[in-house]
Amino acid sequence: MNSPKAVPPTDPDPRPSQKVKLLWTQMLVFTGLLSLALLLTGTGCEYDAACSTCPGVSSSSNLNYRAEVSATDHKMLGVWVDIVASGVYSPALTSPLVGDGVLGLPSYLDDLAQKGYLAIRVPHAPPTYTVSILDPDPIEFRYYMPPSSSTAITVPIAITRVLAYEGTVNTLYPISDGHSHWEVWWIEDDHFPVPTDTFRLEEGWPQAIEVSFRIDFSDANAAECAGCPMEILLYNGYTFIGPFQAPLVMASSTPLPGNPLAAFDQGCATTKATYMQYITPTVPFSHTHWLGNYDTVTRTFTITATSSQNWAYTYYYGRVGQPFQPAPSLPFTVSVGHGAPGGWPPPCVGISAIHTPSIAITDTLRETFYIAATSTVSPDVQADVTSFAMAPGYQLDEAKFKLYLPLVLRTRN
Repeated sequence: MNSPKAVPPTDPDPRPSQKVKLLWTQMLVFTGLLSLALLLTGTGCEYDAACSTCPGVSSSSNLNYRAEVSATDHKMLGVWVDIVASGVYSPALTSPLVGDGVLGLPSYLDDLAQKGYLAIRVPHAPPTYTVSILDPDPIEFRYYMPPSSSTAITVPIAITRVLAYEGTVNTLYPISDGHSHWEVWWIEDDHFPVPTDTFRLEEGWPQAIEVSFRIDFSDANAAECAGCPMEILLYNGYTFIGPFQAPLVMASSTPLPGNPLAAFDQGCATTKATYMQYITPTVPFSHTHWLGNYDTVTRTFTITATSSQNWAYTYYYGRVGQPFQPAPSLPFTVSVGHGAPGGWPPPCVGISAIHTPSIAITDTLRETFYIAATSTVSPDVQADVTSFAMAPGYQLDEAKFKLYLPLVLRTRN
């Protein structure tokens, strides 16, 4: 039986506004259930043309996401997330940065698995808004050990729903309209299946980490929930991070009225986005995201961004397969070509934000980078995404270093 996981007060959102929109499956990967994937991504310069000054890293990471209504049961929505990762890693190295071509693992993996959990705000489909059911499969983790081996080792990562903590989440973030509900999930065995010796992740099929789950919308067609808002809230064992919100996007050969007309990092072929990375002083790093246009007309978007550390980034942009070019200072505009009816896959434009830290990076530093794109003609057509950069020795217990936290907490009591 799992040991109880203590619940502290909530963490204030690092952004000026109260909620951050983010593709919810991407946040699944960053947070409790799938954090193993992005914790193996190294320092992450993902697009050479945009980030020619980034240090070389012998690893990479990418997401392949797809959500589709079942052809045989229209009330079921299937969701698949393949995490493409490659590189050689050693559990003996305590720093996640590169050492002689081998990457280390973060020291807090066990702490996160033992104490953390993920709250997911699951939508209900109109018009009845009957309670839906989230049904995940075990996460499949594939690696090669020793690195020279040609035979993959596959390990399932079981997850389980924990009803005991859903009351806490509902108290902090109550739902009153009946259009969704919170579910809390955590790692079943309180640990990630980290290999015991140096191992290799390989890009291929099947991918290094595969996730699949279903949402049963009971008495409604799952397509009716295209565009329904989702939210993700991470409790990392010490503090809450989020919630993060974004619409549910579904792939379809014909347009679904609820699907958003713009989104970051979905369906953009042969691209890689950066969601989490480790950084050091004087070494440039980049956040790279891809803006897709699902509309049948070309759109021009205004790009804005914020940094929780108030860092000044230099921006570049470009189309798939082309060198990136410098962008003006914020805000600036980019144009994204029109797609085909149904919108999948969409035309995409990549945007990279590059910065070289000049300050000391403490072991509690977490940079939260937020970027948004808003149509210049129709402001309601917009997309946004969040990514993170952390110190190599990052610690989960951020709250004890935040002197302002008690003042914030008193406003919630």
